[in-house]
Amino acid sequence: MALSPLNTALAYASNGGTAAAGATSSGAGATASAGRGGDAVGVGFSWADQGSLNFNQTLNSNLNNILGGSNLAVAVATNGSNASAQANGGSSAFALGANGSDASANASGGSDASATATNHSRAVADAWGNSNANADANNHSSANANASRNSNADATATDGSSARANAGGNSNASAVADDGSAARANAHGNSNANASADDGSSARAAASRNSNASATADDGSAAGARATGGSSATANADLNSTANSNAWHGSSADSTATDGSSARATAGGHSNASATAHQASVAGADAFDHSSARAVADDRGLNPRLDSDAYAYASNHSNADSVATNLSTTRAYATDYSSASARADGNSTAISSADDGSRANSTAFNRSTAVSDADLNSTANSNAYHSSRATSTATDGSSARSLADWSSTANATAHQASVAGADAFNHSRANAVADDRGLNPRLDSDAYAYANNHSEADSVATNLSTTRAYASDGSRASARADGNSRAVADADDGSVADSVAFNRSRANAVADDGSTAGSRALHWSNSRSSADDGSRAIADSDWGSAANANATRWSTASALANDGSRAGAVADDGSSAAAAANHHSTAQAASYFNSITQATANRHSFAEAVGDDRHGLPIDSQAFASADNHSSARAHAYLNSLSVADANDWSSATANSFRRSQAAAIADDGGNAFSQSGVGRPLNYDFFQA
Repeated sequence: MALSPLNTALAYASNGGTAAAGATSSGAGATASAGRGGDAVGVGFSWADQGSLNFNQTLNSNLNNILGGSNLAVAVATNGSNASAQANGGSSAFALGANGSDASANASGGSDASATATNHSRAVADAWGNSNANADANNHSSANANASRNSNADATATDGSSARANAGGNSNASAVADDGSAARANAHGNSNANASADDGSSARAAASRNSNASATADDGSAAGARATGGSSATANADLNSTANSNAWHGSSADSTATDGSSARATAGGHSNASATAHQASVAGADAFDHSSARAVADDRGLNPRLDSDAYAYASNHSNADSVATNLSTTRAYATDYSSASARADGNSTAISSADDGSRANSTAFNRSTAVSDADLNSTANSNAYHSSRATSTATDGSSARSLADWSSTANATAHQASVAGADAFNHSRANAVADDRGLNPRLDSDAYAYANNHSEADSVATNLSTTRAYASDGSRASARADGNSRAVADADDGSVADSVAFNRSRANAVADDGSTAGSRALHWSNSRSSADDGSRAIADSDWGSAANANATRWSTASALANDGSRAGAVADDGSSAAAAANHHSTAQAASYFNSITQATANRHSFAEAVGDDRHGLPIDSQAFASADNHSSARAHAYLNSLSVADANDWSSATANSFRRSQAAAIADDGGNAFSQSGVGRPLNYDFFQA
């Protein structure tokens, strides 16, 4: 009569091996050993009826009974090996040891365990609580698999490697190591972990609480991935590289490193971090609190091997992106609802920092440097190319932008609701500053600087002001404004232009072709200067005044106005003109074709001096007009003539001279004087035309 056992244990040993098997539910067990060259089979049964019966017999005669048991343990050892298998609680265990190896398999609570060790290796598999564990070791390797509570663990090691896989609580863990490598995988709490290492590498993966972790390392590399709290982490390293990823609290981290590189990614608090490094490069990315960070360092395809470095940091609902290639360095920092981007190539450096609702972007190519810093709802952008440097700083609701190319330098700085822009090209320098800090209510200044071709431009605006500075072709321009003012400076072709405006004033200076122009306006005033063809023009006004100076073709013009006055000076073709007005007065001076004029007016007076030789020869005329205290003076000289007019104390003086003539008129104390010589008539001049 055939009987079916409740528990079955089988042990098989051959060629000098030892094997043990036990079925422990009812205490039944069997052991078997065999001498070298012999085989032995041990079978143990426990019956449903009274007691237990142990006996030895051949495997073939009882195979159906062996396989029909509620527990199955099989241990096989050959050629100087050791194997042990233990099964209980409706489980199965299989252990195989061959060629000087050790194998151990233990299964309980409806589980399956399998351990296979060959060629001087060691394998251990433990499974309990409806789990599966598999350990496979070959050729001087070690494999360990541990699974519990509805989990799966798989460890495979070959060719001098080590693999460990641990899984618990509805999880899956897999560790694979080959060719002198080490792999470790740990998964717990509805998680998945995978570790794979090859060619002398090391890989570690750990996942817990509904997470996923994967680490892959090859060719002398190291990879580590750790994820917890509903997160995902992936690390991939190849060719003597290192990659590490760490993610927690609903986050994702990914790192990839190849060809002697290093990559690291860390993400926490519902964030995403990605780091990628290729060919002797370094990349790091950190993201926290609903943020995103990406770092890429890539020198692939370059010879000799280079070394780029990229890092990105983001926290509190922010985004950071950092990309470095071709021996470059990038840094991107973003915090508190901000965004930062840094991009560099060709031995360059790019740095971006954004905080408190701001945006910062930096781009640097071809041995350049770009730096951007934005804070308090601001925007900063810097771009540098071809051995240049660009920097921008913006704070408190401001915007700053800088661009530099071809060995140039550009800087833009804006504070407190201001705007600044700077552009520099071809060995030039541009600087723009807009600053309203410390003012209440918040104001809005605007500064822009442009420089090109060995030039320099400086533009500084403060306290609700606007400045513009333009310099090109070996020139220099400077504009400075404060207190709701506007200043413009424009210089070209080896020229210099300076413009200053304070306290609700306007100043404009334009210089071209090796000239110099300067304008200054203070206290509700307006100054304009223009110089061309190697000339010099100066305009200065203060306290509600207006000054206009215009010089062309190797001439000099200066206009000075103060206290509600107007001064205008025009000089052309090797001439000199000077006008000065004070205390509600008007002074006008015009010189043409190698002439000299001077007009001075003071205390509610009017003075006009004109020297004009444009209509023929001879030349070198001179005119001088001076008026004081409610007086009027006019001096006109034409064609190598001389005129002098002087009026004081409610007086009037007029002097006109033509064709090598001389005229002088002097009036005082309410008098009138008129003098005219030569043949001709005076002309009308507009000194304040737009």
